[in-house]
Amino acid sequence: MNIRIRYILFAAFTLVSLVPVLFLTYWVQNSALEKEINAVSEKHLLLAQNLTGALSRYVTDVSESFRLSTDVLSKQASLPQHLDELLASMDIRVMAGLNSKAKSVELIVGDKNALPAEPFSNLAADLDRATDAGPDSILFSGIKRSANGEPMLYLLHRRADNQGFYIAGLATDFIIEVQQKVSFGRKGHAAIVDADGRVLAHPKPDWRLAMKDISKVSAVQLMMAGETGVTTFHSPAMKADMIAGYAPVPDVGWGVMIPQPYQELVDKAGDVRMIALAISSLGVAVAALISWWLAGIIAGPIMAVTESARKLSQGEEAKVSEIEATGAKELKQLTASFNHMAKDVLSARKDLEQKVAERTRELTDEISQRVIIENKIRHLASHDDLTGVANRTLLMDRLQMRLADSRRREEQAALLFLDLDRFKPVNDRLGHSIGDLLLKAVAERLTEATREADTVARYGGDEFVIVLGPYEKLEHVEGFAEKILQSLQQPFQIESHLISIGASIGIAVADTQTNTPESLLHKADHAMYKAKQAGRNRIAFAGHDYAGLSAGEGYPNA
Repeated sequence: MNIRIRYILFAAFTLVSLVPVLFLTYWVQNSALEKEINAVSEKHLLLAQNLTGALSRYVTDVSESFRLSTDVLSKQASLPQHLDELLASMDIRVMAGLNSKAKSVELIVGDKNALPAEPFSNLAADLDRATDAGPDSILFSGIKRSANGEPMLYLLHRRADNQGFYIAGLATDFIIEVQQKVSFGRKGHAAIVDADGRVLAHPKPDWRLAMKDISKVSAVQLMMAGETGVTTFHSPAMKADMIAGYAPVPDVGWGVMIPQPYQELVDKAGDVRMIALAISSLGVAVAALISWWLAGIIAGPIMAVTESARKLSQGEEAKVSEIEATGAKELKQLTASFNHMAKDVLSARKDLEQKVAERTRELTDEISQRVIIENKIRHLASHDDLTGVANRTLLMDRLQMRLADSRRREEQAALLFLDLDRFKPVNDRLGHSIGDLLLKAVAERLTEATREADTVARYGGDEFVIVLGPYEKLEHVEGFAEKILQSLQQPFQIESHLISIGASIGIAVADTQTNTPESLLHKADHAMYKAKQAGRNRIAFAGHDYAGLSAGEGYPNA
């Protein structure tokens, strides 16, 4: 047979590399489920113990708060306010006294409907246990339904005068909150039961509201017996076999169970098997590629040199940057000279291309950064950094251009000088940050009210200037100013504050005596102060007696 050596080497290398890959796949598939069960068992038991620790601390806090309240009541008729607040913070909805002889209930604090409808009959067994307990003992009942239908736990403490008991109704809000913090996988959860195996907290709200008895579940029976561990059982709620860590809460006999469907572990182990199978397939593919590559390293130098020599003889560029000088001594000698020549040529070319590319990128970056910086500098130099409208520099430039344009067109130029009314009290009362936001909002309204040919500028503080573009009649300027007044009279919503301000506006029109930006600004400023003196929130024309404007007559050149 005339078989090429590369094919023989490829088959041999591939078979050798397959052995460890297939062995690893077999081992992973057989140990995945066992490892998953061990990991979940440890995690669930730890979760159960952590939750019982939290509940145990809560039981201690509630018991001591109740004990402190009963001690105070043995000395006085009512609880001070701070103890009322303490009991409420512990989710105690009611506290009362039970007079055993009179069979009466004396409400101390809270809602009487939070007690059982017939406390002496519904709590008979718990009252008997409280009677047999020591005088300092705090007894927790099982879950009971209050008169208003809410599931409640009750704390009992024998009174010092032996005339009855103190009782407190404890809502299960904290217990539910603790249970709801645990959720994992698709159906992994926590369940908390009382000492009789009735549900205190569960993912199914109807089970909690019904105080469902799940004492027949094996994990619950183990908790009721005071045991801690991990077990499997069938869950009617989830309709599935479960694996659960469980632990009891000391002193009160509650139990915490952390179940998860067993099928989720099987599925996860199946995922591991699929991953292992995928990795194995990838390993086989990689092994085949490596085998082909190694075979090529051994058998390829002669073919590579032959092909490169053919290209060079035809005047083509040799694409082989380096030919591995492996194999026999003769092959090394053959490839050494060719590799040296090809490497030098290709290396020089690559270095040059790399330097050109790097320099091109550097120049592009420099130009982009320079354009960005120049644009930013130009904007900062001509605009107010708070409001974004034109600053004084740009204002004077635009005003000079407007005056020149009006002289050329033989028409009048006008500007409005605005000073905000009641701005300083707002700034002093609400702070500079609110004042700055108000100035930005004013600038936005002014910008929205103007045309593209107009220029809005912040002159300083709470003063703004509007340079009007061409208009047809002076009445249009009045109407535009009235429109500005009406806009600024509308309240501003700044964060949580509704702020009302106004503005006093001075209007100046250029003439032969006022043909410079400075003189026109001076006239408009003087007119603005006339409006201020006349009662604010008004318009005044420079060189005219002030007359209040009832309505504008249109927007200039609208």
